[in-house]
Amino acid sequence: MQFSNSSRSFVRARAVSAVLALATALSVNLSACNAGPTVNQTPEQAAKIEAGKTVVATVAGAPVYRSEVLDAARVTGQIGSTDSLDSGSTVFSQILSEVIDQRLLAQSAKASGLDKTPAAKQRLAMARERILANMAVQSHIENRVTEPAAKALYDQQIKLRQTGEEARASHILVETEAQAKAAAKRLKAGEDFAAIATELSLDRGTQNTGGDLGYFQADAMVPAFSKAVFALKPGEVSDPFKSEFGWHIATLTDLRAAPAPGFDAMKPEIINFLTMDEIGKLIADLRENTEIVMTDLPADTPASDGNPANSETAAETAPDTDIVSPQNDE
Repeated sequence: MQFSNSSRSFVRARAVSAVLALATALSVNLSACNAGPTVNQTPEQAAKIEAGKTVVATVAGAPVYRSEVLDAARVTGQIGSTDSLDSGSTVFSQILSEVIDQRLLAQSAKASGLDKTPAAKQRLAMARERILANMAVQSHIENRVTEPAAKALYDQQIKLRQTGEEARASHILVETEAQAKAAAKRLKAGEDFAAIATELSLDRGTQNTGGDLGYFQADAMVPAFSKAVFALKPGEVSDPFKSEFGWHIATLTDLRAAPAPGFDAMKPEIINFLTMDEIGKLIADLRENTEIVMTDLPADTPASDGNPANSETAAETAPDTDIVSPQNDE
């Protein structure tokens, strides 16, 4: 699978915005994708799974596990997907308190019968679907998006990659042809290139470094500039030439083969590509093999279909905090 053959970029972004949005919504955790909750557990199954976990509090006799606190911290972005927390830390205590408050509110809602209302049933059903979708993605990618798979794709891309050449150059950028010719005359008279660039160049990013642009490949610059620079030999100075930015004089400092990026540098991008690719294939396969019928609604159809259960405000349709991230049994 080739996802880049450019001499400039090892990996090009693909148009997978819809899939990316889904992956974000599902909170996919590659590092622990074989963990995660089991849906429709019996109390006995749940107790067995939780056995051996660290209980950090009880609320009306129901245990709160350390893993639940860590999950809450990950869901809210207070720690990374593979990070942990010291149980004695202030952050852990704060999140534990929030988990307890949520448990108390949930117990209160259940005691009041709110879990039996149409609105609650609808939202709980939606939350259940999100959890199941999360698990479907995790199950699909856990044996596909792996370190060996990433390394294999990296090795393949290194073979496909067009290394090309990198130039290191400096330039002087001025506004008019007359100014460029005047600067060229001073250079031919023996004045220092870097000194003139510092004095005259309009490129504020390189003015204080004598016009030095560092190393770059041809497609990193506008065509007129690359054409002039890559036509030079190291040490040569170009005649004045024009680009969309103004008039330039350039000198080529060095020319070398572009180095290939290392695996460690490219690993996050490769993992992201493999993940998006696998999710995309999963969704495409499901859509292809499932009958989907879209209902055409009149343009003036209100947001609510008349069912009180569907009359929630925009604020109420924000992502619920009951989307479960993969757990680390601690």
